Amino acid sequence: MTVNFDHARDDEQRRRMQRALDTGECLLCRENIERYHDRPILLEGAYWLVTENAFPYEGATLHHLVVYTRGHETDFRAIPPEAWTELQALLSSVADTHGVSGGSLVMRFGDTKITGATLAHLHAHLIVGEPFADKRNESLRVKVGYKKASG
Repeated sequence: MTVNFDHARDDEQRRRMQRALDTGECLLCRENIERYHDRPILLEGAYWLVTENAFPYEGATLHHLVVYTRGHETDFRAIPPEAWTELQALLSSVADTHGVSGGSLVMRFGDTKITGATLAHLHAHLIVGEPFADKRNESLRVKVGYKKASG
């Protein structure tokens, strides 16, 4: 299991990561998630589960995780086509339930040193912000990697 403490945004997040690292368990593997994650599982299919993010991005009005549950996968290329179909159905259900008219879907995969993720376990973030009103609205900030060094 790979955890990257450099990318954690909250002390409680770091504590949970350390506890999982100490036990050798992945926080997001299906058999472990309820030991480390204190939000309810809202939906569950054959390949994914949906839950609220315990550490939502600052300013998000909705931030759910969609976690792959068929083993400890770290790369989207390893999942079968029917998992993608289920992912779309679950995301549609969440969007319909919450009246989402726009948002972002972020899925990191692979090496956390490249992606900026805290955990190497395939999952997606469904993130919704406020509508833009004027220049006083700040943008939501989501790390998806690092810029190429200049020079």
